[in-house]
Amino acid sequence: MKRKITAILFAITTLALLAGCGGGGGGFGSGSGTGGVGNLTGAVTDVNGDAVADATVSTSGQSTKSLSNGTYSLSGVPDGYVYIQASAPVHGLTYTGETWTDLVAGQNNHSVDIMVSDSRYQGSLQGYVEDDQGNVFIGAKVFIQGPYGSAMAVTDHNGYYKLNRLPGNTSFNVTASFAGYVNQTMSTTINTGQTSELDFTLTPGNATGPIAPPTNVSAESWTVSSYITRTLSPYKGMYDWVRNYYLKKRGYSLASQAKSIQLVHPVKSTPAGSLVEIDLFWTPRAETNLLGYLIKRGTSSSNLSTEAVLRDPLASAFFDADPALTPNYVYYYTVSSLDTVEFPNNGTVGAPSSVVAADPLDPMSGLSPSQSATVSGNPYFQWSPVNGTTSYQVYIWNSFPSLQSSSDPNGVTPIWGPNDANSQTGSGQTSLTYSGPALQSGATYYWMVIATDGQGNYSASQIAKFTEQ
Repeated sequence: MKRKITAILFAITTLALLAGCGGGGGGFGSGSGTGGVGNLTGAVTDVNGDAVADATVSTSGQSTKSLSNGTYSLSGVPDGYVYIQASAPVHGLTYTGETWTDLVAGQNNHSVDIMVSDSRYQGSLQGYVEDDQGNVFIGAKVFIQGPYGSAMAVTDHNGYYKLNRLPGNTSFNVTASFAGYVNQTMSTTINTGQTSELDFTLTPGNATGPIAPPTNVSAESWTVSSYITRTLSPYKGMYDWVRNYYLKKRGYSLASQAKSIQLVHPVKSTPAGSLVEIDLFWTPRAETNLLGYLIKRGTSSSNLSTEAVLRDPLASAFFDADPALTPNYVYYYTVSSLDTVEFPNNGTVGAPSSVVAADPLDPMSGLSPSQSATVSGNPYFQWSPVNGTTSYQVYIWNSFPSLQSSSDPNGVTPIWGPNDANSQTGSGQTSLTYSGPALQSGATYYWMVIATDGQGNYSASQIAKFTEQ
């Protein structure tokens, strides 16, 4: 007990000094500060994975604002273990969250998602990570499972970790990991206004050979208008609501997802006015010596290059938003497992998964009603055709959602969308007359169209608003 009290007091001054401490292994993302810098990008979401806009994201004396889809970007961040925090206004309330990450100098795009929640109902998690002889670990990583990726804490020189600003009255899977040792995973509940305690005991791992690849690997692509995605437009967050709907429809869980871009392999320029994202999903491995996953990508199934290393044993997805991704160009991916015992010291990587592919669709545009148009009666929607499409889906919202959620009382869902058969058309039809609930005179509405080829590839129009006369 005395040792733990001493560590808690010591942690107050040492947690801020963790950047540069070792213990996480070498190779990809060792966590040892070199004096170099890297870039951070990611998304701010709530506990359900819904985007949170206008959040202030800060680290290492820098700060930025998240866009309306929750994304943020920080450049020139000192490498090593980096502490990141976010704060956002949501309907007059304050949502906050925090995490650590292991940033590698020169890494082009290290993606870290931050989970925020209502600051009135938060709790903390703390504890120690030791070996079976009572020796503490410096720089062990503790992963708290979130909606898109894990919130991460790092142990100090007494083996102590703590993570604040976690959603209260919520249960999480928590995993402790250290190179050369077997992971330990436990479940805990974070209670509002309290600090939960969870101690880990890691045992040395034995080299058992490479871990088999994850199963059920699949890919889907999204092509979206840069009118929304590359500006500060307040409408982009709706893309995340729609994408999450399609993920659930295809049977994918939103729990435990992560993303990272480490290398960029340009193929050809992405067409002006569009942005492509390719999402990979898999069933995660249950091995206790799992360090994370290696992602490879290429334009030929027989010639793939390392794209990212996800040092997160809870990860079950990878979101590739490389600006070089291009519509109508097939991309191939594999996912391999990494072993905490044999990787990265001797470079051992598990066998790759089966190859999966995505073929992004062309960008599309909503033509009518045009932006800020005034409409009399039921609107007539028109959009540009997309080659290879099997169907189109129209969406309408009656207010702008600052938090896109069907479970949060402050969230907003479409008034006309996938649950309405008349809001869908076949591949040859690029227009549709509204037939949903009566529109209110003087009210403003927002609309968009999603095209799909039925193979997991989607194209989304820009979002436009119109006013009912």
